[in-house]
Amino acid sequence: MAALNHNDLNIKLTFKYGRSVDFLDLQIRALPEGDLVTNVFRKSTATNSLLHAESAHLPSTIKGIPVGQFLRVRRICSRDEDFNTQAEDLTTRFLQRGYKEKTIRRGLVRAQRTPRNTLLYGNMTRTCKEKDQVRFVTGYHNKWFQFRQIITKHWSVLQTDPVLKQILPAKLSIVAKRSRNIRDILVHSHYEPAKKNKGSSQNLMGFFPCGRCKACANCVKAKKFTNFDGSRSYEIRGFLSCASKGVIYHSTCPCGKIYIGLTTRELKIRVREHCLDIIKAKTVNDITSLKTLPRHYKKFHNCDPSLMKVKSIDIVNMGLRGGDLAKKLAQVEKSFFAKPSAGSQAGMNITVYTKVLFSKSWIFMDQRGELYGQSSHMDCGKRLWTL
Repeated sequence: MAALNHNDLNIKLTFKYGRSVDFLDLQIRALPEGDLVTNVFRKSTATNSLLHAESAHLPSTIKGIPVGQFLRVRRICSRDEDFNTQAEDLTTRFLQRGYKEKTIRRGLVRAQRTPRNTLLYGNMTRTCKEKDQVRFVTGYHNKWFQFRQIITKHWSVLQTDPVLKQILPAKLSIVAKRSRNIRDILVHSHYEPAKKNKGSSQNLMGFFPCGRCKACANCVKAKKFTNFDGSRSYEIRGFLSCASKGVIYHSTCPCGKIYIGLTTRELKIRVREHCLDIIKAKTVNDITSLKTLPRHYKKFHNCDPSLMKVKSIDIVNMGLRGGDLAKKLAQVEKSFFAKPSAGSQAGMNITVYTKVLFSKSWIFMDQRGELYGQSSHMDCGKRLWTL
């Protein structure tokens, strides 16, 4: 646990064992007699986040919140003494948020008079409202009641039309929803939906070489990629090309070996580096000093880079907020090692690094587990998880 908590992601894991277990807002405890009892659970860091009584909401909404919260406590607590304790704490928190004592008392009495079995199993005799009921939904504001009065007063005008009279109900249900608040105005989501390709009626999915660079000779058009024995295929999500940045790529050779790598730069730059490394391997006598791909192509393919076929299989977009692209790529790449079995006998990846999730430096080990180097350059592609 101490090793997992040693990270720079602001994540802290804890564990607990004993005669009770906490899950969400529920605490389950085992009594010495062997019975199980349930109670409300609140974290020690929890704050009083109940909606303030002066918030801009319908008065019926403000009055209904204490009723719902006390009924929730009544449903969770299996013993009356636990319910009374939690009800006192909830009453204090409601008073802190400006609720009237009369409103709080009404919710508490409602919960005390409601059988717990009814809350657990629900009211089976309750009938559903008519599904085709017409509702008019609008944002709540300080003139909402006048607005509702005007619509209700003149709703009969629509009933005079012989066609609308058969469609519209005699009475309209007017519903208020939450309006925009200061948070909605000041804070905006950085989520960006997927953009459609311009000039095409369909979204292109897959890897497509640009056809204009030298790396295209080693890139192959693909919409899917398979695992090492071809028993299962995986679709390539998104539109990728040799000019794409921040990608996971999939390389194969004539002997069927698979190599999985990543790069924060354009794929074509990384592919050309692989080709140059393979060509330079001809003049190297000590094969153990070579990188993964040059070593394989020198040993089995006479240092011929034209035999290497590459395609991108995934891309990482950090969005407007940015972040550590190299670390994010490594986390995504980890999932692909379970797919094409790159670390099996059909894979060329030969290294293991174990601190990609919790460190900014990457420790490389060979298959025997011996440390042989340390790097923060995220284009080498020699990665395999076998832990």
